[in-house]
Amino acid sequence: LSSSSAASDVYKRQADDYRSCKKLEKTEKRYLPEVVDNILTINSFKCSMNDGRVVGNYIHYADASVYTKKMIKDGWKRTLNVVCKYGKKNIRNFDMKYSYYSQKGSYIGSNYYTSNDCK
Repeated sequence: LSSSSAASDVYKRQADDYRSCKKLEKTEKRYLPEVVDNILTINSFKCSMNDGRVVGNYIHYADASVYTKKMIKDGWKRTLNVVCKYGKKNIRNFDMKYSYYSQKGSYIGSNYYTSNDCK
């Protein structure tokens, strides 16, 4: 396999993965924002590229007095169970990020998941 052919395969996979992410983004636009409860709203879903990887990012707005940076980090495994159970097809195609902001728009924290986390 030539290096240009291997590079071409990588770019094709990235393009396929990005299309898959954009398809979910389009679907989520119909349902978001979703108010989960009085302290959390799933605001949007956006696709991007980060270091050559496709990333789907769920953006949440939360009550910062409840959702602290520590609480978000401590919830990594709990959210991982949701990602692996309900997003199994997606996590195979692109990484998932869950970002949290205060209701005023200040960044609180985020969790990042790859398909390797769902083993």
